Amino acid sequence: MLKKLLLPGLIAATSVFAADNPPITAADALSLRVSFDNGTTAEVAAGRKTACEARGKVAYADGINGGKALISGVNGATMIYEYKNNVDFDQPGTMMLWFKANTDWHKNPPPFMVYFGWGNNKGLLHVRVSRNPAKACICRRPMEVWLYHYPNRRNATLVMQAPALTKLCQGWHLVAMAWDKDQLFLSYDGMPFRAYKLEKPFSNADFAHSPRFAVGQAVSEFLIDEFRVYKKKLSDDELQEVWELGNGF
Repeated sequence: MLKKLLLPGLIAATSVFAADNPPITAADALSLRVSFDNGTTAEVAAGRKTACEARGKVAYADGINGGKALISGVNGATMIYEYKNNVDFDQPGTMMLWFKANTDWHKNPPPFMVYFGWGNNKGLLHVRVSRNPAKACICRRPMEVWLYHYPNRRNATLVMQAPALTKLCQGWHLVAMAWDKDQLFLSYDGMPFRAYKLEKPFSNADFAHSPRFAVGQAVSEFLIDEFRVYKKKLSDDELQEVWELGNGF
């Protein structure tokens, strides 16, 4: 993927290097990493490495700075991974991926787009782009976190607009969600996390009904690269570093 390395003085202590590989921010805190450079099997996993299921056709396109990316949506696949040990909601954590439009969203706006999510009518968590305004490109719609149908939580939709002047329909973008105690955090493109108050902290018990989770979804045309789960909430500096490394700075 990345061919450029940061100057030594600019590398945070949380990054690691290999001779032919890019640095990975907070590598020792990863619980799941799927780069899609060598297929859909995770390079790092605290639980199961292989995908449980591929819904659709697994296909690839050019990814970030020379690597490969998964095609998701109508002409691609939704990947299903095992939750156990790969994600721990009893502890702080961070989940992120890179995405890029695979069609002209201005001419043909997708109905909506799910980055990743869990659940069913016993509890649903989706990190997604809103359906509305329906005729507008995704770059003009807010990100949403849906928390619905949990027996011990009120239904909630958390909303965040993309940073000003950001063109989500052009180029690669980074979306991140983190959690810590009774707060959930969202970010686009390495911007400092925005905090949201939860009714109560997340826990693994909230997700016991759904042992698997999805990366991507079926109705939009987009590319996915570098899906990661961390067993800590990344700091804003670490988040910015992920963004800069992904852009070859």
